Amino acid sequence: MIKVDRHIKNNEWHEVLIETKKYQGKNHLVSYINNLALYKTGRLPYDLFLYPQSFGKESIFIPWNGQTKENEYGDLIYAELGYWNEAHRWAFESMTINGENAAILQKLVRYNIANKRPLVAQRFINILKETKFYKNWAIEEEKILHTEKINYTEQKNQIHFSNISDIGADLLFITRQEPDNKMAFEYLMSYYLLSNRLLDFAQNSSNMKTFYQGVPPIYEQALIVFKTMYPKEFEALELEISSQCVEQFKAYSQSYANCKSQSDQLRLREQFGASYWYYLNFISPYGNKIIIQ
Repeated sequence: MIKVDRHIKNNEWHEVLIETKKYQGKNHLVSYINNLALYKTGRLPYDLFLYPQSFGKESIFIPWNGQTKENEYGDLIYAELGYWNEAHRWAFESMTINGENAAILQKLVRYNIANKRPLVAQRFINILKETKFYKNWAIEEEKILHTEKINYTEQKNQIHFSNISDIGADLLFITRQEPDNKMAFEYLMSYYLLSNRLLDFAQNSSNMKTFYQGVPPIYEQALIVFKTMYPKEFEALELEISSQCVEQFKAYSQSYANCKSQSDQLRLREQFGASYWYYLNFISPYGNKIIIQ
């Protein structure tokens, strides 16, 4: 994680993907960071299922669980979303567990500046100014603090109580407050896909026209499953599924119907392992049934 952490701090998200791809095991933190890197490189709605996603919906966020290493990174998604109050809460809670290390103090400086709490930010700046390696950084942040040249995104959200164990409600809230927040939209759609909630996914699909010229392939794959199960509801969406997706779904359905052995499944994975269909049938921790909530 040392290399990954350095690349995150330097905003080198393609390099983050290179490092996370090297990890062959099953690790929640790696999955979470990998998916954030997919968003930052513009690939989340295209390459989500190139990776196992074996943690289901929790592949895109970290529920608060007191795990020291994971909680150090839990703020990242909220900071990227511009959800500064929640990013600050994660960083502060992490400090209570891990102590006042420089990385956490830097986050608290930034989040308090973003939340327009200069006196609190100054407190953490003062601590960092006493260090050898972070003194210059603290001085530069102090200049920003006093000149008010703040470039952080303004938080538009109204009062909202976050669920520390599940990000779904937060994402839905943000998308309603900020319909043009692409990250919130892509994360909400990923959340619905990963949790087998295709009805919710379909009901939010009209916003795709805001962000894409065409429907991302994995979104099409989910929609054709929805169409098969709920044809009338799909018709009301006024969306079209490409002929290419239709043919691929026919091919997958035939191969899946003939999948009788482990070797059959391996062949199916080789051909369709990066599809939503394969995730739904073989990887989702919630089984292969559509969940209606």
